[in-house]
Amino acid sequence: MILFGRGRTLRALLALPLLALPATAHASSFALESQGARAMGFSGAYVAQAADPSAIYYNAAGIAFLKGRRLYVGGIFGGGLKTDFTGSGPNPPIGTLETSKNGLGVLPTLYYSQPLNEKTVIGIGVFKPFGFHSQWDNPDQYSGRTICLDCKVASWAVNPTIAFKIEDRLSIGGGVDVRFSSFDLTRRLEASPNPFPVPTDVAELTYASGTDVGVGFNVGLLASPSEDFSIGVSYRHKVTINHGGQANFVQILTGNTPVDEAVRIGLPASQIANAEFTYPANLAVGAP
Repeated sequence: MILFGRGRTLRALLALPLLALPATAHASSFALESQGARAMGFSGAYVAQAADPSAIYYNAAGIAFLKGRRLYVGGIFGGGLKTDFTGSGPNPPIGTLETSKNGLGVLPTLYYSQPLNEKTVIGIGVFKPFGFHSQWDNPDQYSGRTICLDCKVASWAVNPTIAFKIEDRLSIGGGVDVRFSSFDLTRRLEASPNPFPVPTDVAELTYASGTDVGVGFNVGLLASPSEDFSIGVSYRHKVTINHGGQANFVQILTGNTPVDEAVRIGLPASQIANAEFTYPANLAVGAP
């Protein structure tokens, strides 16, 4: 193995970024749409319904038709997707089964609405609109370990809402979507170019953010032209959050003294790092 001067050795042997995080990530695939039992039965058509305060999530205009004080408390019981697959080799060998872990949990939801007068209803919702946790077994052999060994995105929303009944069968509504979000990541870093016969890890990166806040909004319209037909339109704006957190790099010894020394010299110190997430906008139109 040929060694160069310190700076060139580091550049040639390692691809260790100061911050190994994407500049921007999108979370549209991890929306938690099951915010109410009745809404789950109607699927997307619940945007045109208003049976309980969970309408705050589905269509803010819906609470204008609710009478009296309403409190809705629920929960989602479930877990992350469990994934098994076998790669095409050569590392790990063809036929090696790779498996993700599958955690379970309860995600509570709370909605409340209250009339101010015959035309105006206010409410508030507390719910989890997005969630994602990916964790893989056998981290030393997992073929995707340089992308994600353990990744978690969590967000909670506090959504104060107001709705107005314009006519007996027509209402509009809107609210402020205050989003609390956190992001955690663990992944491996490989020597690049690789002087070993197989891909070899030389460091592990962990990143943990605190809870950061972003603000968006939601608006909706609900119309019932007849007793048997209604139509709803709802829009929830995107929320962008810049997470500030701590990135830590820990060396993994390979047993090759020149390589390990080059990694030791070039490995970045622990540092403050930023990761930006954009929770996407959502437009829903429905009729039962």
